Amino acid sequence: RGECNFQIQEIILEEQPVYRWIRLLGFLLLFITVDFVGTWLFTEHADKPSEVLRRHNVTFALGLVCALACLPFFCDGILWGDDIDFHLTRIAHLAQSLQEGQFPVRMYTDMLNGYGYAAPLYYCDLFLYIPAILFNCMLPLQTCYKIYGMLVTVATAGICYMSLSHILKQKEAAIVGTTLYLLAGYRLCNVHMRAAVGEYTAMTWLPLVVWGMYEIYTHAKAAWRQWLPLAAGMAGLVLCHVISFEITCVFLLIFCLLRAKETFSLARLVALSKAAGTCVALCTWFLIPMLHSMATQKILGTQALPT
Repeated sequence: RGECNFQIQEIILEEQPVYRWIRLLGFLLLFITVDFVGTWLFTEHADKPSEVLRRHNVTFALGLVCALACLPFFCDGILWGDDIDFHLTRIAHLAQSLQEGQFPVRMYTDMLNGYGYAAPLYYCDLFLYIPAILFNCMLPLQTCYKIYGMLVTVATAGICYMSLSHILKQKEAAIVGTTLYLLAGYRLCNVHMRAAVGEYTAMTWLPLVVWGMYEIYTHAKAAWRQWLPLAAGMAGLVLCHVISFEITCVFLLIFCLLRAKETFSLARLVALSKAAGTCVALCTWFLIPMLHSMATQKILGTQALPT
C-alpha cells in the first residue's frame, strides 16, 4: 500500500435558497395538516371524544402502528444497514442524472469515478425518484432516505389494510393483520437493519397480489375489479424488486397447479391472462431495456475479475 499526502486548500460554503423555500413549504403543509385534523376532530363530536375514536378507529390504529414501525427513522443519525451505502449512492446519482436531463434514468453517468453504472437497467428506480427529487431540492441525503422509508411504511399499511378488509370482511381483523404485517420481524429487519430498499418496497405490493388471487378464485367470472389488484401488485413487484417478482411467480404457479380444477376454467384463465397482460403493459418501459441489455451485452455481475 502506498502513502499519499494531500492538503485541502479551500472550502467554499454556498447557500442554496431553494432549501429555505422547501423548508417553508414543508412547515406550511405540516401546520395546515395539523389545523385541518384539529378542526375536524373539534367540530365532529367535540363533546364526545370516545365517539370520535369509535368512528375513526381505523385511522388512529393504523397511524399508531405506522409511528411504531417508523420510530428508528426519528433518531438523529441514520441506522447504517447492510445495503444503505449502495442505496444512498443510487439516490444521489439518480438525482444528478435527473439534473442532467435523463428521464427515465437508464445510467448513472458519473458513478464509479466517472465510468458510469447502468444499475437502473436492472434495478428499477421508479420509486426512488421521490427521494431523488427531494435531494435535488437540497434536503440532506439521509433525510430524503428517511422520508422515503416513512412513505413506504404508510403505503404498506394502507394497501395491506385495504386488501385484508376486502378478504376478511372484518375491520378489526384487517387492523390486526395489518399490524402483524407491518411490525413483522422480517420486515423491520429489511427496513432498519439490512436497508433492503427493494425488498421492503416490494412488501408494499404483496397484499395486492393476495387480494387479486382471492378475488379471481372466489368469483366464477371475475370482472376487471377482481383481477386488477393482482395486475397492480405484480407490476409493483417488477418495478421495485425483480427477485421478489420471480419468487412470487413460483408460488403463484404452485397455487394454480394445486387448484388445477378451478384454474383451468375458461373464465378464470381469461382473468389470469388479463392480469398478466396488464402487468406486462405497465412494466414494458422497464422490461424491454432490461431484457435487451441482458440478451445483447456481456455483463460481469458477481464473477471475480481475472488476475
